[in-house]
Amino acid sequence: MMKKHNVFTLALCIWSIDLFAVSSILPSASTHPALPRPEFMQLYNDFVAYSKDTEDPSIGQALIQTLASQAPTTQSKGAMVLVMNSNMYIYDSNGKKLLEEAFHAEPNTGFYEMTAISHLGPAISYLLAIKNYGGDWKSLMVKLQGKIQAVQAVNNDKKNPWLQSVDAKAWKPYLSQIQAMSTYGLAMTNAFLGDVLSGKIEFTEKTVNDTFLSGNAQYPIPFNNVMVGTFMLTTLTSMYDIYSKIEKLNLDWKNTKVILRFLAGSNYTAGLTLENNWLAYYLISASNNTLPSSRIYIIPFAEIRDSLTKDQLTAGDFDYYANQLWGSVDARTGIAKKMYPSIPSMYIPRRAAIPGDYNYSKNHDIDDFIVRLKFSLETSTEMLSNSTAFWMAGELADKKWDYKKVDIPGLNSGFPEGITEYPSPA
Repeated sequence: MMKKHNVFTLALCIWSIDLFAVSSILPSASTHPALPRPEFMQLYNDFVAYSKDTEDPSIGQALIQTLASQAPTTQSKGAMVLVMNSNMYIYDSNGKKLLEEAFHAEPNTGFYEMTAISHLGPAISYLLAIKNYGGDWKSLMVKLQGKIQAVQAVNNDKKNPWLQSVDAKAWKPYLSQIQAMSTYGLAMTNAFLGDVLSGKIEFTEKTVNDTFLSGNAQYPIPFNNVMVGTFMLTTLTSMYDIYSKIEKLNLDWKNTKVILRFLAGSNYTAGLTLENNWLAYYLISASNNTLPSSRIYIIPFAEIRDSLTKDQLTAGDFDYYANQLWGSVDARTGIAKKMYPSIPSMYIPRRAAIPGDYNYSKNHDIDDFIVRLKFSLETSTEMLSNSTAFWMAGELADKKWDYKKVDIPGLNSGFPEGITEYPSPA
Protein backbone atom coordinates (compact mmCIF):
# COMPACT_ATOMS: atom_id res chain seq x y z
CA MET A 1 0.00 0.00 0.00
CA MET A 2 1.30 3.44 -0.89
CA LYS A 3 2.38 5.55 2.07
CA LYS A 4 0.45 8.71 2.84
CA HIS A 5 2.28 11.84 1.78
CA ASN A 6 1.80 15.47 2.57
CA VAL A 7 -0.12 16.85 -0.41
CA PHE A 8 1.12 20.37 0.35
CA THR A 9 4.72 19.23 0.14
CA LEU A 10 4.12 17.60 -3.24
CA ALA A 11 2.32 20.68 -4.51
CA LEU A 12 5.41 22.79 -3.90
CA CYS A 13 7.18 20.78 -6.59
CA ILE A 14 4.91 21.98 -9.36
CA TRP A 15 6.85 24.29 -11.67
CA SER A 16 4.18 26.92 -12.27
CA ILE A 17 1.26 28.46 -10.37
CA ASP A 18 -1.78 30.06 -11.95
CA LEU A 19 -1.33 33.43 -10.33
CA PHE A 20 -4.38 34.80 -12.05
CA ALA A 21 -6.59 32.16 -10.52
CA VAL A 22 -5.09 32.81 -7.09
CA SER A 23 -5.50 36.56 -7.36
CA SER A 24 -9.14 36.24 -8.38
CA ILE A 25 -10.10 34.98 -4.91
CA LEU A 26 -8.12 37.54 -2.90
CA PRO A 27 -9.87 40.51 -1.28
CA SER A 28 -9.67 43.72 -3.26
CA ALA A 29 -9.70 46.15 -0.35
CA SER A 30 -7.12 48.86 -0.98
CA THR A 31 -6.25 49.17 2.72
CA HIS A 32 -4.05 46.11 2.47
CA PRO A 33 -0.57 46.14 0.96
CA ALA A 34 -0.38 45.03 -2.66
CA LEU A 35 -0.24 41.29 -3.18
CA PRO A 36 1.71 39.23 -3.66
CA ARG A 37 4.30 40.57 -1.22
CA PRO A 38 7.85 40.80 -2.58
CA GLU A 39 9.03 38.23 -0.06
CA PHE A 40 6.63 35.66 -1.50
CA MET A 41 7.68 36.45 -5.05
CA GLN A 42 11.34 36.09 -4.17
CA LEU A 43 10.65 32.71 -2.66
CA TYR A 44 8.54 31.71 -5.66
CA ASN A 45 11.17 32.81 -8.15
CA ASP A 46 13.91 31.03 -6.22
CA PHE A 47 12.49 27.81 -7.61
CA VAL A 48 11.03 28.62 -11.04
CA ALA A 49 12.93 31.65 -12.36
CA TYR A 50 15.59 31.47 -15.05
CA SER A 51 18.32 33.99 -14.30
CA LYS A 52 20.76 35.33 -16.86
CA ASP A 53 23.24 35.65 -14.00
CA THR A 54 24.83 32.21 -13.88
CA GLU A 55 26.39 33.11 -10.52
CA ASP A 56 22.96 33.49 -8.96
CA PRO A 57 20.83 30.70 -10.43
CA SER A 58 17.42 29.58 -9.23
CA ILE A 59 17.14 26.13 -7.70
CA GLY A 60 15.68 24.75 -10.91
CA GLN A 61 18.44 26.36 -12.94
CA ALA A 62 21.07 25.05 -10.55
CA LEU A 63 19.70 21.56 -11.06
CA ILE A 64 20.19 21.87 -14.82
CA GLN A 65 23.77 23.03 -14.28
CA THR A 66 24.43 20.19 -11.86
CA LEU A 67 23.06 17.59 -14.24
CA ALA A 68 25.19 19.05 -17.00
CA SER A 69 28.32 18.69 -14.90
CA GLN A 70 27.41 15.10 -14.05
CA ALA A 71 26.75 14.17 -17.69
CA PRO A 72 29.45 15.84 -19.74
CA THR A 73 29.07 13.40 -22.61
CA THR A 74 25.46 14.31 -23.12
CA GLN A 75 26.10 18.02 -22.93
CA SER A 76 29.28 18.17 -24.98
CA LYS A 77 28.44 15.80 -27.82
CA GLY A 78 24.70 16.08 -28.15
CA ALA A 79 23.38 17.88 -31.21
CA MET A 80 20.20 19.95 -31.08
CA VAL A 81 17.32 19.61 -33.55
CA LEU A 82 14.75 22.40 -33.69
CA VAL A 83 11.66 22.10 -35.85
CA MET A 84 10.15 25.57 -36.08
CA ASN A 85 6.99 25.63 -38.16
CA SER A 86 8.01 24.30 -41.59
CA ASN A 87 11.78 24.51 -41.06
CA MET A 88 14.20 22.11 -39.43
CA TYR A 89 17.43 23.40 -37.90
CA ILE A 90 20.23 21.18 -36.62
CA TYR A 91 23.09 22.54 -34.49
CA ASP A 92 26.19 21.07 -32.93
CA SER A 93 26.84 21.38 -29.19
CA ASN A 94 28.31 24.86 -29.69
CA GLY A 95 25.33 26.27 -31.55
CA LYS A 96 26.91 26.06 -35.01
CA LYS A 97 24.29 25.35 -37.65
CA LEU A 98 24.78 22.01 -39.38
CA LEU A 99 21.59 21.96 -41.44
CA GLU A 100 18.61 24.14 -42.27
CA GLU A 101 15.91 22.53 -44.36
CA ALA A 102 12.29 23.33 -45.18
CA PHE A 103 9.57 20.70 -45.16
CA HIS A 104 7.93 20.35 -48.60
CA ALA A 105 7.11 24.03 -49.15
CA GLU A 106 9.82 24.84 -51.73
CA PRO A 107 8.31 25.82 -55.10
CA ASN A 108 10.20 23.22 -57.16
CA THR A 109 9.46 20.14 -55.04
CA GLY A 110 6.11 19.22 -56.58
CA PHE A 111 4.36 19.88 -53.28
CA TYR A 112 1.98 22.50 -54.64
CA GLU A 113 1.08 20.51 -57.77
CA MET A 114 0.32 17.31 -55.89
CA THR A 115 -1.52 19.10 -53.09
CA ALA A 116 -3.63 21.05 -55.59
CA ILE A 117 -4.86 17.76 -57.05
CA SER A 118 -5.35 16.04 -53.69
CA HIS A 119 -7.45 19.01 -52.52
CA LEU A 120 -10.01 18.48 -55.28
CA GLY A 121 -11.78 15.84 -53.19
CA PRO A 122 -12.26 18.09 -50.15
CA ALA A 123 -13.09 21.04 -52.45
CA ILE A 124 -16.03 19.16 -53.95
CA SER A 125 -17.18 18.11 -50.49
CA TYR A 126 -17.04 21.76 -49.39
CA LEU A 127 -19.09 22.80 -52.42
CA LEU A 128 -21.69 20.22 -51.49
CA ALA A 129 -21.83 21.62 -47.96
CA ILE A 130 -22.30 25.12 -49.39
CA LYS A 131 -25.18 23.80 -51.51
CA ASN A 132 -26.78 22.04 -48.55
CA TYR A 133 -26.64 25.27 -46.53
CA GLY A 134 -28.21 27.31 -49.30
CA GLY A 135 -25.06 29.00 -50.60
CA ASP A 136 -24.09 29.85 -54.18
CA TRP A 137 -22.21 26.64 -54.97
CA LYS A 138 -22.76 26.60 -58.73
CA SER A 139 -20.73 29.70 -59.61
CA LEU A 140 -17.90 28.41 -57.41
CA MET A 141 -18.03 25.07 -59.19
CA VAL A 142 -17.84 26.75 -62.59
CA LYS A 143 -14.72 28.63 -61.45
CA LEU A 144 -13.20 25.42 -60.06
CA GLN A 145 -13.79 23.60 -63.33
CA GLY A 146 -12.15 26.42 -65.27
CA LYS A 147 -9.06 26.21 -63.07
CA ILE A 148 -8.93 22.42 -63.46
CA GLN A 149 -9.06 22.74 -67.25
CA ALA A 150 -6.24 25.29 -67.16
CA VAL A 151 -4.13 22.86 -65.11
CA GLN A 152 -4.97 20.06 -67.55
CA ALA A 153 -3.44 22.07 -70.36
CA VAL A 154 -0.23 22.55 -68.37
CA ASN A 155 -0.21 18.95 -67.20
CA ASN A 156 -0.54 17.69 -70.78
CA ASP A 157 2.20 19.96 -72.16
CA LYS A 158 4.62 17.50 -73.74
CA LYS A 159 7.06 20.19 -74.91
CA ASN A 160 7.71 21.49 -71.41
CA PRO A 161 6.57 18.78 -68.99
CA TRP A 162 6.35 20.23 -65.49
CA LEU A 163 7.46 16.97 -63.88
CA GLN A 164 10.88 17.25 -65.53
CA SER A 165 11.48 20.46 -63.60
CA VAL A 166 10.60 19.01 -60.20
CA ASP A 167 13.57 18.64 -57.89
CA ALA A 168 12.41 15.52 -56.08
CA LYS A 169 14.94 12.71 -56.25
CA ALA A 170 12.57 10.19 -54.68
CA TRP A 171 10.07 10.75 -57.50
CA LYS A 172 12.48 9.89 -60.33
CA PRO A 173 11.55 6.18 -60.59
CA TYR A 174 7.85 7.04 -60.68
CA LEU A 175 7.55 9.99 -63.09
CA SER A 176 5.47 8.16 -65.70
CA GLN A 177 3.14 6.84 -63.00
CA ILE A 178 2.79 10.31 -61.46
CA GLN A 179 1.98 11.75 -64.88
CA ALA A 180 -0.65 9.08 -65.45
CA MET A 181 -2.23 9.61 -62.03
CA SER A 182 -2.31 13.40 -62.44
CA THR A 183 -3.88 13.15 -65.89
CA TYR A 184 -6.44 10.64 -64.65
CA GLY A 185 -7.37 12.57 -61.50
CA LEU A 186 -7.82 15.87 -63.34
CA ALA A 187 -9.88 14.28 -66.11
CA MET A 188 -12.06 12.40 -63.66
CA THR A 189 -12.78 15.54 -61.65
CA ASN A 190 -13.48 17.64 -64.74
CA ALA A 191 -15.91 15.01 -66.05
CA PHE A 192 -17.75 14.81 -62.73
CA LEU A 193 -18.15 18.57 -62.49
CA GLY A 194 -19.31 18.68 -66.10
CA ASP A 195 -21.99 16.06 -65.39
CA VAL A 196 -23.18 18.02 -62.34
CA LEU A 197 -23.25 21.41 -64.08
CA SER A 198 -25.03 20.01 -67.15
CA GLY A 199 -27.69 18.39 -64.99
CA LYS A 200 -26.74 14.87 -66.08
CA ILE A 201 -26.39 13.88 -62.43
CA GLU A 202 -27.57 15.47 -59.20
CA PHE A 203 -25.09 16.99 -56.83
CA THR A 204 -25.67 14.95 -53.67
CA GLU A 205 -23.68 13.03 -51.11
CA LYS A 206 -24.58 9.82 -52.94
CA THR A 207 -23.29 10.97 -56.32
CA VAL A 208 -20.12 12.45 -54.81
CA ASN A 209 -19.40 9.15 -53.08
CA ASP A 210 -20.71 6.64 -55.62
CA THR A 211 -19.58 8.23 -58.88
CA PHE A 212 -16.55 10.25 -57.86
CA LEU A 213 -14.76 9.28 -54.65
CA SER A 214 -15.51 5.57 -55.17
CA GLY A 215 -15.11 5.54 -58.97
CA ASN A 216 -17.52 4.75 -61.79
CA ALA A 217 -17.73 2.80 -65.03
CA GLN A 218 -15.77 5.40 -67.03
CA TYR A 219 -13.27 6.04 -64.24
CA PRO A 220 -12.99 2.75 -62.30
CA ILE A 221 -10.08 3.83 -60.10
CA PRO A 222 -11.63 5.82 -57.21
CA PHE A 223 -10.60 9.42 -56.71
CA ASN A 224 -9.84 8.31 -53.16
CA ASN A 225 -6.80 6.56 -54.66
CA VAL A 226 -5.69 9.79 -56.29
CA MET A 227 -6.05 11.69 -53.01
CA VAL A 228 -3.99 9.10 -51.14
CA GLY A 229 -1.39 8.81 -53.91
CA THR A 230 -0.78 12.55 -54.21
CA PHE A 231 -0.62 12.92 -50.45
CA MET A 232 1.82 10.01 -50.16
CA LEU A 233 4.10 11.59 -52.78
CA THR A 234 4.38 14.91 -50.93
CA THR A 235 5.15 12.94 -47.77
CA LEU A 236 7.74 10.80 -49.53
CA THR A 237 9.74 13.63 -51.03
CA SER A 238 9.74 15.68 -47.82
CA MET A 239 10.89 12.76 -45.72
CA TYR A 240 13.50 11.39 -48.09
CA ASP A 241 15.08 14.71 -49.10
CA ILE A 242 15.62 15.74 -45.49
CA TYR A 243 16.76 12.27 -44.42
CA SER A 244 19.42 12.20 -47.17
CA LYS A 245 20.93 15.34 -45.62
CA ILE A 246 20.52 14.33 -41.99
CA GLU A 247 22.22 10.98 -42.63
CA LYS A 248 25.44 12.69 -43.68
CA LEU A 249 25.71 14.46 -40.31
CA ASN A 250 26.21 11.19 -38.40
CA LEU A 251 24.40 12.58 -35.38
CA ASP A 252 24.80 11.05 -31.95
CA TRP A 253 21.07 10.43 -31.77
CA LYS A 254 21.08 8.99 -28.25
CA ASN A 255 22.28 12.34 -26.92
CA THR A 256 20.45 14.64 -29.32
CA LYS A 257 18.07 17.27 -27.95
CA VAL A 258 14.87 17.76 -29.97
CA ILE A 259 12.33 20.59 -29.74
CA LEU A 260 9.22 20.57 -31.93
CA ARG A 261 7.32 23.79 -32.42
CA PHE A 262 5.33 22.96 -35.49
CA LEU A 263 2.37 25.01 -36.64
CA ALA A 264 0.21 22.61 -38.66
CA GLY A 265 -1.32 24.95 -41.20
CA SER A 266 -4.35 26.63 -39.67
CA ASN A 267 -4.97 23.85 -37.14
CA TYR A 268 -3.39 25.53 -34.14
CA THR A 269 -4.37 22.74 -31.75
CA ALA A 270 -2.76 19.86 -33.66
CA GLY A 271 0.40 17.85 -33.08
CA LEU A 272 0.86 18.68 -29.41
CA THR A 273 1.78 15.17 -28.26
CA LEU A 274 4.28 12.60 -29.47
CA GLU A 275 1.44 10.32 -30.53
CA ASN A 276 -0.26 12.78 -32.86
CA ASN A 277 2.82 14.52 -34.26
CA TRP A 278 4.37 12.61 -37.15
CA LEU A 279 7.59 14.65 -36.94
CA ALA A 280 8.50 12.87 -33.73
CA TYR A 281 7.90 9.49 -35.35
CA TYR A 282 9.84 10.60 -38.43
CA LEU A 283 12.92 11.63 -36.44
CA ILE A 284 12.87 8.36 -34.52
CA SER A 285 12.63 6.48 -37.83
CA ALA A 286 15.41 8.60 -39.37
CA SER A 287 17.64 7.69 -36.42
CA ASN A 288 17.01 3.99 -37.03
CA ASN A 289 15.16 3.93 -33.72
CA THR A 290 18.17 5.16 -31.73
CA LEU A 291 16.67 8.54 -30.77
CA PRO A 292 14.80 8.02 -27.49
CA SER A 293 11.32 9.51 -27.50
CA SER A 294 12.15 10.87 -24.04
CA ARG A 295 14.52 13.37 -25.68
CA ILE A 296 11.81 14.88 -27.87
CA TYR A 297 9.79 17.73 -26.39
CA ILE A 298 6.93 19.54 -28.05
CA ILE A 299 7.09 23.17 -26.95
CA PRO A 300 4.42 25.12 -28.84
CA PHE A 301 5.29 28.43 -27.18
CA ALA A 302 9.00 28.37 -28.01
CA GLU A 303 10.17 31.70 -29.37
CA ILE A 304 11.59 31.96 -32.86
CA ARG A 305 14.85 33.78 -32.16
CA ASP A 306 16.54 35.95 -34.77
CA SER A 307 19.77 33.96 -34.92
CA LEU A 308 17.94 30.83 -36.14
CA THR A 309 18.57 32.02 -39.67
CA LYS A 310 22.28 32.64 -39.00
CA ASP A 311 25.15 30.18 -39.28
CA GLN A 312 25.74 30.42 -35.54
CA LEU A 313 23.24 30.78 -32.70
CA THR A 314 24.11 33.56 -30.30
CA ALA A 315 25.15 32.37 -26.87
CA GLY A 316 21.90 33.69 -25.45
CA ASP A 317 19.73 31.98 -28.05
CA PHE A 318 21.62 28.70 -27.70
CA ASP A 319 21.16 28.86 -23.93
CA TYR A 320 17.47 29.61 -24.44
CA TYR A 321 16.82 26.54 -26.61
CA ALA A 322 19.28 24.05 -25.11
CA ASN A 323 18.95 24.92 -21.44
CA GLN A 324 16.06 27.22 -20.64
CA LEU A 325 13.64 25.20 -22.79
CA TRP A 326 14.93 21.68 -23.42
CA GLY A 327 17.12 21.45 -20.35
CA SER A 328 14.53 22.67 -17.87
CA VAL A 329 11.86 20.28 -19.17
CA ASP A 330 14.31 17.39 -19.21
CA ALA A 331 15.49 18.11 -15.67
CA ARG A 332 11.93 18.35 -14.38
CA THR A 333 10.78 15.08 -15.90
CA GLY A 334 13.96 13.16 -15.22
CA ILE A 335 14.50 14.17 -11.61
CA ALA A 336 10.86 13.52 -10.66
CA LYS A 337 11.43 9.81 -11.14
CA LYS A 338 14.18 9.83 -8.51
CA MET A 339 12.73 12.32 -6.05
CA TYR A 340 9.90 10.15 -4.80
CA PRO A 341 11.01 6.52 -4.87
CA SER A 342 8.25 5.49 -2.45
CA ILE A 343 5.51 6.85 -4.73
CA PRO A 344 4.60 4.54 -7.60
CA SER A 345 4.81 6.00 -11.09
CA MET A 346 1.59 6.23 -13.06
CA TYR A 347 1.52 4.17 -16.23
CA ILE A 348 -0.54 5.51 -19.11
CA PRO A 349 -0.63 3.08 -22.04
CA ARG A 350 0.16 4.38 -25.49
CA ARG A 351 -2.64 4.63 -27.97
CA ALA A 352 -3.48 1.52 -29.94
CA ALA A 353 -2.44 1.34 -33.59
CA ILE A 354 -5.04 2.93 -35.85
CA PRO A 355 -5.75 2.95 -39.61
CA GLY A 356 -2.94 4.72 -41.42
CA ASP A 357 -0.22 3.57 -39.01
CA TYR A 358 2.50 1.48 -40.60
CA ASN A 359 2.03 -1.44 -38.22
CA TYR A 360 -1.72 -1.44 -38.88
CA SER A 361 -2.40 -0.73 -42.57
CA LYS A 362 -0.97 -2.42 -45.65
CA ASN A 363 -0.07 -0.66 -48.87
CA HIS A 364 -3.32 -1.71 -50.55
CA ASP A 365 -5.61 -0.54 -47.73
CA ILE A 366 -6.72 2.70 -49.40
CA ASP A 367 -9.86 2.86 -47.28
CA ASP A 368 -7.69 2.93 -44.14
CA PHE A 369 -5.97 6.09 -45.31
CA ILE A 370 -9.28 7.72 -46.18
CA VAL A 371 -10.61 6.84 -42.71
CA ARG A 372 -7.44 8.36 -41.22
CA LEU A 373 -7.91 11.44 -43.41
CA LYS A 374 -11.42 11.97 -42.05
CA PHE A 375 -10.14 11.37 -38.51
CA SER A 376 -7.40 13.96 -39.01
CA LEU A 377 -9.91 16.50 -40.30
CA GLU A 378 -12.50 16.00 -37.59
CA THR A 379 -10.09 15.78 -34.64
CA SER A 380 -8.64 19.10 -33.51
CA THR A 381 -5.46 17.56 -32.10
CA GLU A 382 -4.54 15.76 -35.33
CA MET A 383 -2.32 17.06 -38.11
CA LEU A 384 -3.78 16.49 -41.58
CA SER A 385 -0.42 15.10 -42.74
CA ASN A 386 -0.77 12.36 -40.10
CA SER A 387 -3.05 10.67 -42.66
CA THR A 388 -0.05 9.41 -44.62
CA ALA A 389 3.09 10.45 -42.72
CA PHE A 390 2.93 7.78 -40.02
CA TRP A 391 2.77 5.15 -42.77
CA MET A 392 5.39 6.55 -45.14
CA ALA A 393 7.97 7.06 -42.38
CA GLY A 394 7.57 3.42 -41.42
CA GLU A 395 7.77 2.27 -45.04
CA LEU A 396 10.96 4.24 -45.71
CA ALA A 397 12.59 2.94 -42.54
CA ASP A 398 11.53 -0.64 -43.38
CA LYS A 399 13.03 -0.32 -46.88
CA LYS A 400 16.26 1.14 -45.43
CA TRP A 401 15.42 4.53 -46.95
CA ASP A 402 15.75 3.21 -50.49
CA TYR A 403 13.14 5.30 -52.30
CA LYS A 404 13.30 3.02 -55.35
CA LYS A 405 11.82 0.14 -53.33
CA VAL A 406 8.98 1.83 -51.46
CA ASP A 407 5.32 1.11 -52.04
CA ILE A 408 3.26 4.24 -52.62
CA PRO A 409 -0.41 3.57 -51.85
CA GLY A 410 -2.64 5.17 -54.43
CA LEU A 411 0.18 5.46 -56.98
CA ASN A 412 1.63 1.98 -57.50
CA SER A 413 -0.54 -0.10 -55.17
CA GLY A 414 -4.06 -0.26 -53.81
CA PHE A 415 -5.96 -0.50 -57.12
CA PRO A 416 -9.37 -2.15 -57.55
CA GLU A 417 -9.28 -5.82 -58.48
CA GLY A 418 -8.14 -6.36 -62.05
CA ILE A 419 -6.40 -2.98 -62.33
CA THR A 420 -2.66 -2.60 -61.81
CA GLU A 421 -1.97 0.99 -62.85
CA TYR A 422 -3.46 4.26 -64.07
CA PRO A 423 -4.13 4.38 -67.84
CA SER A 424 -1.33 5.92 -69.83
CA PRO A 425 -2.05 9.48 -70.95
CA ALA A 426 -3.11 9.80 -74.57
